[in-house]
Amino acid sequence: MGKNKLKKSQRTIKNITFRALAMTLLVAASIFLVTGSFTPYASGYVLGGLVSVLNFHLMVLSLTMSLKKSKKSSAFGASAGYFLRYAIYGLILIKSIQTDDLNFLMVALGFFVIKISVISSVFFQRN
Repeated sequence: MGKNKLKKSQRTIKNITFRALAMTLLVAASIFLVTGSFTPYASGYVLGGLVSVLNFHLMVLSLTMSLKKSKKSSAFGASAGYFLRYAIYGLILIKSIQTDDLNFLMVALGFFVIKISVISSVFFQRN
């Protein structure tokens, strides 16, 4: 991969992360303004958004490491990364069910922040 393509992909990753975090904070601030306090809805959405960003960066790290390894070890590493990311999602969802401080549905909605950010980056992409 050439240096220009590497810089462009790093810039894209930064833009997606920035959009996701901005969207998370915007929604949480909106909930705070409507309700007047930091409710389980806002905290659930923030947690879901942060976990979504974390898993996105774990996926980028997993892909980067897979490209540097042999075919067999990269397949194992990619599978292990996949299961790790879904285990994180599962643990967070279980915790949100067990506690009253987080709203389960808002945590689940927060998980979609990166997906929305990736899709929106296509529409706002500059060449």
